[in-house]
Amino acid sequence: MAIFEIENLSFTYAGAKKPSLSGVTMNIERGSFTAVCGATGSGKSTLLRMLKRELRPQGHMTGEVRYNGVALDKLDDRTAACSIGFVMQRPEQQLVTDRVWHELAFGLENMG
Repeated sequence: MAIFEIENLSFTYAGAKKPSLSGVTMNIERGSFTAVCGATGSGKSTLLRMLKRELRPQGHMTGEVRYNGVALDKLDDRTAACSIGFVMQRPEQQLVTDRVWHELAFGLENMG
């Protein structure tokens, strides 16, 4: 079963003339290792931010992202916070700490 299902996802940043993502459809299977590759500015970070609703950028989105079969917007807050993690490419740009494991632990500690 796919842990993430992305269906016909398109996204245009607020004020942008053309989309950063256009018609992305893919599944990410539980336990799989998935790499997202592409040139600078090709939408990799935007795609990954679309998987964590709290980090979605401002703009216009069409399509759907589902986690364990449930649309991200329909997930309860606890599931969204506890089950979907996000670690940025550069530790100094993390939300709270400068270590990956500290960043992941921070959210889990706050959820009890």
